Amino acid sequence: MVRTNISGAQRLWSGNTLICDSATGKVVEVTPGKKIVWVFSEPTVCDAFRLPSGNTLLTSGRRFAEVTPDKKVVWSKDGASYGTARK
Repeated sequence: MVRTNISGAQRLWSGNTLICDSATGKVVEVTPGKKIVWVFSEPTVCDAFRLPSGNTLLTSGRRFAEVTPDKKVVWSKDGASYGTARK
């Protein structure tokens, strides 16, 4: 059995869903047919939000970060505490 802890989810305009799994430390984008099309690993991730630019804003127990579709970190701020990416 795979342990998961879904701490956030967002339906995207494409119909895909962005899922934040704090148990595995991954943000995953899944198609309606359940195909994984994007994964980003971030220890202690707690929330993720797809921005209009196509980048993803995520929060974890240690930082905020903006990540491009090709998984490059645009910027990050260390010292964050657990929180939402939606405020």
